[in-house]
Amino acid sequence: MLLMFSRLMLCAALVAAPDSHAHAGMQDQLNRINRAIVERPSEQTLYIQRGMIYSNGAHYSEALADYRQAEKLGAPILVAYELGVLFYRMKDYDQATDNLSKYLRQFPASAAAYEARSRVYRDTGDHQRAIADLKKYFELQGAPHPGNYLAAADMLEEMGQTDAALATLDQGMEKLGLTPQLQRRAITLEMQRQQSDKAIARLETLRKPLQESPSWKIEMAELLLQQQRLLEADEFLRQAQEELTALRPTPARLELLQRVETLQQLTQ
Repeated sequence: MLLMFSRLMLCAALVAAPDSHAHAGMQDQLNRINRAIVERPSEQTLYIQRGMIYSNGAHYSEALADYRQAEKLGAPILVAYELGVLFYRMKDYDQATDNLSKYLRQFPASAAAYEARSRVYRDTGDHQRAIADLKKYFELQGAPHPGNYLAAADMLEEMGQTDAALATLDQGMEKLGLTPQLQRRAITLEMQRQQSDKAIARLETLRKPLQESPSWKIEMAELLLQQQRLLEADEFLRQAQEELTALRPTPARLELLQRVETLQQLTQ
């Protein structure tokens, strides 16, 4: 039961902002847990839960105290994941790695623990191990977060493995479906490889999801200009300009218009 509870809370423990000292509802949560602890002072799960609330709110010393108490009230291994996340937030990477590795030895099917440890490895510059952990995470997690595919691709690119970075992004889209943020990253990599045809083909897949927005048309024009397809690029720029001019001016739209004007000079 405790393991099930812990897994339900993993995502919240990872994504919560570590410097948010007074996140919404924190005091209410603490009040409820404190009352429960008064009634059941020997229940390990309550200390784990309160420690997670403290950890999410960046009250690290209080979180650590609760986790240490939880270790005394039940199997210490059941606190190892939360301790790993806490030490990561505290930038104690050795302790974070030690606890997460210990947890994974006991629970090798924990996608969240692989994800958490990959962040430790990434932040300490061990990209090889970080990518290996992300691969396990991708295998185990039914719906991986797109940002993790981006993180893996970024590390692979840094290692000079652009083909592998593109393959990782494509694997993500195969699992998650067409995802604009992954496809846009792939387009950038295709352009870095000077594969403008492939970049254009990828951008074409975003025509419908992005509803042929002005920004999409501008991006397509930029790619066409790379291939010296000036007439096609000019047509996309003309359409984008007309649409932007018809809309209420905002700083972002004015910036896009300026971008259109700059690009139009290249079509002459």
